[in-house]
Amino acid sequence: MQQNNQNKILRILKAALPGTVILIFFVLGGVILAFFLNWGDIPFDILDWSQEGPRYLFLKNALQEKRLPLHIDSPMVETDRFLGIPDTLLVPQSFLLLWLTPGQFILVNVLLNYSLGFYFLLRLKHELRWTLPTFLVVVPLTTLNGFLLSHLSVGHSMWVNAFLLPWLVILCLNFPQEKINWRWILQFSLFSLVLFLQGGFHFALWSWGFLLVHALTKKSTIKTGLVAVLFAALISMVRILPASISFYASERRFIAGFRSLNDLVSALIQLQLPEESQVLLNSGLPNWETNFYIGLLGGLFVLLFGIILPIAKKNSKSLFRRYWIPIIILTVLSIGQVFRVTNLLPLPLVHAERVSSRFFYLPFLFLVVIAGDHFNLWWQNFKGQPKRWLVLSAGILILLHDLVQNARLWRVDRMATLYEKINVPLTGDVLTKPDPAYFTALIFGAAITLITLVVLILLALRTNQSKK
Repeated sequence: MQQNNQNKILRILKAALPGTVILIFFVLGGVILAFFLNWGDIPFDILDWSQEGPRYLFLKNALQEKRLPLHIDSPMVETDRFLGIPDTLLVPQSFLLLWLTPGQFILVNVLLNYSLGFYFLLRLKHELRWTLPTFLVVVPLTTLNGFLLSHLSVGHSMWVNAFLLPWLVILCLNFPQEKINWRWILQFSLFSLVLFLQGGFHFALWSWGFLLVHALTKKSTIKTGLVAVLFAALISMVRILPASISFYASERRFIAGFRSLNDLVSALIQLQLPEESQVLLNSGLPNWETNFYIGLLGGLFVLLFGIILPIAKKNSKSLFRRYWIPIIILTVLSIGQVFRVTNLLPLPLVHAERVSSRFFYLPFLFLVVIAGDHFNLWWQNFKGQPKRWLVLSAGILILLHDLVQNARLWRVDRMATLYEKINVPLTGDVLTKPDPAYFTALIFGAAITLITLVVLILLALRTNQSKK
């Protein structure tokens, strides 16, 4: 009887172990991010934090004064049309600013998006049937990499959208291969809308480009790709139209991408110090734009399981095989001056993509997921070998150590000691002024967004009914 009870307890503990380890990893990641952001005590007088601070203060003032956040009065903004600035927030969680300081809100928003990203990684784990070891390797590479942290460090708070990109991977895995699936179109459109509402227009544009390139590689998917991007743009008009009329005549110059393929490889495995950015600022390409650090072990993981094994095996049934072309094309566009030609195009928001090294994040993310998938198959070969857990634990500890080292070097309170303070008052007052063109763009944009959403829901429901 006692033996049976012991066996029962062991079975319960064994069943609870994976969930417990995942929970520990989730909490650990949140603690690292909170430490990195100095627990919400953010210096709003350095780098791009000097622009972000007034925006969040403006939202707080608008909420407290119960006024619409239409025009901002601050010397640190390019236009006073607040909702015409494409990388500002227009999301429900903004109401938390009624009780939180701007710094505290940024921390909460980062942790919220981190939690959503973790959820999508769990969905990816379920969809691809990953083992726990695979998940434990992929999570830190996608949530604590240098690209995400170094941009947050310098004041790009809209980079929280990077946490949500596993959602795009899931959508791509379920991309309709034959006829249009309106339920999928709705999901992709909602993904794009969420990015735009969170100020993540960069991420939305990259996602559209990636999807279009993939769709154009096969005749049967071209129509779906074009329709998906069209509806994604229409549903995002609440942000696109105001931004288009505010920045249509913008003459922002293209800067550059990675200087060479060697720089791209180094960006993955070599720690880049924020002190070096001070010197590189004169060239227009500080190293937070080329920091994709995942450490030597992370780099070897991507190289072996994300590139070498997939090429060697040539598995025609692989879910990711059809995405190699967009991976290669976006990687090429991220190097040097290849993307400069877009500065000549008279299209809204095109000039916003001035640093093409950022394009590499989507290929990087897909390579990490591909590596995880092949590592998962490889791991199955070592069942019944207890030593494998010792080797895996050591590898994950080294990987986490390297990623935490990068977080420690780029943490926001350390940046405040490295960069000159910008002596401008932190202000974000709410203005009231006539602006017919701006108001018209907002009304029409909101109407198009709402109509598109309703149409897509009806089409998706009709699709479900026809299946029944």
